[in-house]
Amino acid sequence: MFDERIFDKAFHTAEIAAMSESESEIYQQNPDNYRTYFTTLEIAKLTGEVKRQLEIARNLKSLNVNNDVIMKATGLSLEEIDNRLFR
Repeated sequence: MFDERIFDKAFHTAEIAAMSESESEIYQQNPDNYRTYFTTLEIAKLTGEVKRQLEIARNLKSLNVNNDVIMKATGLSLEEIDNRLFR
């Protein structure tokens, strides 16, 4: 049987080794700040993706495209299209 902690530690070590010099400096100063920084970047990226999907949905809606097509094209649910599209 293997010890998962060994694999977790190896993976963590590999992540640190793959960091750029600036990422490594941030991490060395405070690992919690590093995680917060990259979590914030990921949230910003996801927020941007959702905004883009809503923009596409708005454009398709203005062309009188059917909601089923909009849902397939954007990955948004019908509720998201109806409730968030025209805020």
